[in-house]
Amino acid sequence: MPQKFSPRTWLAVVCIVTLSQIIWWNRQTHILDLRYQTDVVQQRQQSFRPTKQKIITMPSLAIVVAGSAQRLLFNSTVHHVIRPMNNDYVVDYFAAITLQSGPAFRQASGYMGHLGYDPLLQPYLKNNNNNNNNSQTTNDVSHIQSTLQQVMSQAIASVSSTAKLRTLRVLAQPMEDDPILDPLREKIKTNDNNNNNNNNNDDNMYRQFPMMDRRPQALERTHAGNKNMIRLFLLLESLWQDVETAERIRGSRYDYILFVRDDTLWLADFHLDRLLVHPNPAVTHQQQQPPDAYILSCDARTPNMLPPEINDHGMLIRRDRAEVVGKYVTTLVQTNLQKCHRSVTQWLGKERGCNSEMILKHILQEHNIQVQLVPQSLLPFERAVVVEYKSGRKEYCFHKFCQSTEQPLTVPAGMKKCNDITSFE
Repeated sequence: MPQKFSPRTWLAVVCIVTLSQIIWWNRQTHILDLRYQTDVVQQRQQSFRPTKQKIITMPSLAIVVAGSAQRLLFNSTVHHVIRPMNNDYVVDYFAAITLQSGPAFRQASGYMGHLGYDPLLQPYLKNNNNNNNNSQTTNDVSHIQSTLQQVMSQAIASVSSTAKLRTLRVLAQPMEDDPILDPLREKIKTNDNNNNNNNNNDDNMYRQFPMMDRRPQALERTHAGNKNMIRLFLLLESLWQDVETAERIRGSRYDYILFVRDDTLWLADFHLDRLLVHPNPAVTHQQQQPPDAYILSCDARTPNMLPPEINDHGMLIRRDRAEVVGKYVTTLVQTNLQKCHRSVTQWLGKERGCNSEMILKHILQEHNIQVQLVPQSLLPFERAVVVEYKSGRKEYCFHKFCQSTEQPLTVPAGMKKCNDITSFE
């Protein structure tokens, strides 16, 4: 006869079974919940995992300037180049300047004795940058450099969140020697020995290198111009090392390099995008290929440029072709400049050879660098200096003037060419 359970026992059994079911259900729900949470976390992690397709990198530009502290026009670069490119381009500014400079190529020009300073930099340079002062110590130069770094960095930061002062080098004296020049020095020494000349080797080096002009009335000017040219490009080549170092740190090369002289005065906003899409009238639409470099046409200059010349005031060049210019002294030493000199005989005669503009064109052609000549308004600058009058008044004047027939640059009314200033009273 089956055993009978009391109602109390049945109630206990029902409770135990019900409780077991509840525990089992909660356990399964908890497992499902954990699985769901794991899936959600994994999905979120995947959604935040960076992918190459989602990384957007701004194009980059390095502005590279070498020259003297007195001639450096920095303020216009900040407002007309760096400011308009804010948030569209990464812009790094590289500069190397010397506190003293050699005699000017046009040292006979009256205005060269009345030079002032960039308005932004004047308070920090005027009492320190004296070409007759040879007593500047390392501490003096270091103080000037640190002060200028702060001032220039703040100026850039005030107009752009995507630009910075990457390098500022300040030297007391111009660079006059480098192992780069040793092959040239040996070549000249050999020629002197063969010709029984006992001239000072270093002094002799600049007589007809890199520019050539054997006319008696031009010897002194050519020597000074050659020496200043080598000084400038030795400084530029040392600065180029900083560009390469910056690229290693950032992990990639710049897209473009803008080489400009220290006395570059920007007169309007520079828009890189407009320059890059400007059509090249020298080729058909089907032949259109992006050029390697953009240089001012300067085809409305007086006097007119000769066929073997190209403007050497500045250049925008693709980074992969820029080393020829960044290491310009090395390029000069390795280039057969006699070939350049012989090529201009029909324009200049046998006593004269290539000037700096002819040398640049020769080098660009020798390295197969494709150049597009562009209107002045697309690279809207002129080479200028600040002149000071005895009254204390200061103004810009055009040190060298360039203009184009197509889309010419509008220049400020009343701004003179420096050679047209007859009095500094």
